[in-house]
Amino acid sequence: MKSSGYQVLETLDDELKFDWALEKKAGVKGSVVIIRTDSGVWVSGDINVDLYFDCSRCLTCASQLVNFQIEEEYLPYRDINTGRLIIESEEYDGFRIDDDNILDLTEAVRQYSSVSSPVNPLCDVDCKGLCPHCGSNLNKITCRCKINIQDRRWGPLLDLLK
Repeated sequence: MKSSGYQVLETLDDELKFDWALEKKAGVKGSVVIIRTDSGVWVSGDINVDLYFDCSRCLTCASQLVNFQIEEEYLPYRDINTGRLIIESEEYDGFRIDDDNILDLTEAVRQYSSVSSPVNPLCDVDCKGLCPHCGSNLNKITCRCKINIQDRRWGPLLDLLK
């Protein structure tokens, strides 16, 4: 077993399936430094995730690269020397090294990706969206709907613009 302060650089190049990723896998790339601490390991690095999503305007599938810094400490479930179960306080909600002493970054990458992803993702900044009347994708066709819906509450103010 390595002493505290021992560090190793790991390169990430994998695909993960997230629950919001439309049955597609998100590409994960980056590098992390893993440092042995007195109680577990510290993971620090820069990660890029290519996420798939539905555009919030036109609902087409698109992807976007999300970049984030990860800084997390992972604690083991069991003492590596004795195999004893380590009892941690009930309030600990951090990341854990599993029973087989395998460090899995999947949950951390999922959480960081979720927080770093846009709230209303767009396929393109100039996305025209869907026609509110017929539902046509205005990025692909020019709709012939001529509906001019105005809120009557704005009537007097709209008359000033004419």
